Amino acid sequence: MTQPEIAVLRDMNRKTDDMTFPWWLVVYEIAVYLSMDAYMPALPKIAYAFGVDSHTAQLTAIVWMVGGLLVQLVFGPLSDRYGRRPILLFGGGLYVVSTIVCALSSDIHTMLIARFFQGMAMPSMFIAGYAAINELFESEKAVKILARMNSITILAPAFGPLLGSAFILFFDWRWIFGILSIWGFIAVVMLFFKMPETTHIDKRPTHLNFADIFFQYSSLATNIKFILFSLITFLPIIGLISWMLAGPFIIVEEFHYSTLVFGIIQTFIFSSFILGTKIVDKYANKNRNNLLVNIGLCVSLLGAILATITALYFTNSLFIVVSFIMFVTFGSGLSMPILSRLALETSDAPMGIRVTLFSIARISSGVVGSICVTIFYNGT
Repeated sequence: MTQPEIAVLRDMNRKTDDMTFPWWLVVYEIAVYLSMDAYMPALPKIAYAFGVDSHTAQLTAIVWMVGGLLVQLVFGPLSDRYGRRPILLFGGGLYVVSTIVCALSSDIHTMLIARFFQGMAMPSMFIAGYAAINELFESEKAVKILARMNSITILAPAFGPLLGSAFILFFDWRWIFGILSIWGFIAVVMLFFKMPETTHIDKRPTHLNFADIFFQYSSLATNIKFILFSLITFLPIIGLISWMLAGPFIIVEEFHYSTLVFGIIQTFIFSSFILGTKIVDKYANKNRNNLLVNIGLCVSLLGAILATITALYFTNSLFIVVSFIMFVTFGSGLSMPILSRLALETSDAPMGIRVTLFSIARISSGVVGSICVTIFYNGT
């Protein structure tokens, strides 16, 4: 085989790995999200197993998000300096180990610590993985790939509660974490082989200059367009996280339905998000993106207003509230993939910095939703 033929073959192999990498990232991402979504129906059982109240059990979700939030500012610059692969693979290893500890926890304190470290692993997946996606593909192709990825990863909150509900009918809740540790291990091993390094050594900073990093963060944090796109993208998550935390207790303890019903309801809620992303995948282009975003935002806002009014004044109308929440998720599915890319295109800062602050906005919205539940939900 001649040298040109070898070069062509290598290029074909590289392109194949480029296309398989996003899907293995999706496999890993689902495992990470299921560590939140699949165990939600088990919260009452976890509270009973450790002899704590519902608010203490809900802390296992809050520390997961806080753990992810605290390391955001570190992973971005590190991935710019040392590459995307090392950061993602380190986080993957941390996820697998902490998930095993969750499965073996003997008390609520060990569980909380393990959940904190499990949450710390999440930003490596989002920052390094999604930075690589945005560097690997041009803008329009990246939007479509992100829409497809979102339509798959949303299966975690869509079907995770249903799977978790069905699982705990037959097995101990600890096996949820046991299976996820195996799942995560397989995904991380495949990413080791399939993930390309998208930051070239000669273009990386030679050292970590904290003054430059601070300037880049502060400049991006005062970028009005970036802030606006990020806030609009993730505002619906506040309501959705609030529902995901309070929902199991509302449905099981107040309406006296089974956890399986909660799982089925979640499937409908997040299937509407998938429908929105499918529309983006089919119709998104430079001429239609603004229209899709505007429609999505209007539908989400309408759904949020109607769901709030119904929940406040028609307290027995559970399924009507759920139908309006589906409006919110459908609108988010239409707008989120496009707004995500638009936010990252508002600055020429290193991609790791941009994705880090975007990820902080994402997790912060989840933390706010969790805090809202602990403050305002009193079990009635």
